[in-house]
Amino acid sequence: MIQSIEHTVHRFNREVQVASKGLIERDLVKFHKKLSFEALRGIAQLTPVRTGRARANWQTTNREPAASEVPWSSEVELSEGIDEKTILSQVMAEGITAIEKIVPFTVLWITNNLDYILPLEYGSSEQNSREGMVRKTLNRLSNFHER
Repeated sequence: MIQSIEHTVHRFNREVQVASKGLIERDLVKFHKKLSFEALRGIAQLTPVRTGRARANWQTTNREPAASEVPWSSEVELSEGIDEKTILSQVMAEGITAIEKIVPFTVLWITNNLDYILPLEYGSSEQNSREGMVRKTLNRLSNFHER
C-alpha cells in the first residue's frame, strides 16, 4: 500500500510534537533547525534529476509556503557549469537562509510548486522509487529525536 504524503506528514508532525515536549526554547529551536536541514537535504537529494528543474524548485520559507515556481530557463538545464551538485548546493544555501531565521514556534515550509512534483513523488520517473522523495525522507527522519 502506498502511503499518502498527507498521512506521512501528519504522522511525522505528531512524532516531532512528542519528541519536543519538555525541551526549553533554545533546545527546541536547535532541534527544529537540525531537523529542517536534514529534511531539506534528504528531499532535495532524492529528487530525480533529468533537467534539474524539479530539484531546483525546492523552496524553504518561514510562516507561509512559497506561492510560485522558481524561475527557470531551458538554457540553465544541466549545461556547462551546472550539474546536480551545483543545483543541490543552491537549494541548500537558500534553505539554510530560511532555516537560520527559525525562532520558537516558527512554521518552516519546504515547498515545490511544479505541476509534476506529485506524480514524481509517486514514482512517475524511472529515476525515482514509488516511495518518493518526501515520504522516504520523513520516514527516515521519524526517529530523528533519538539520535
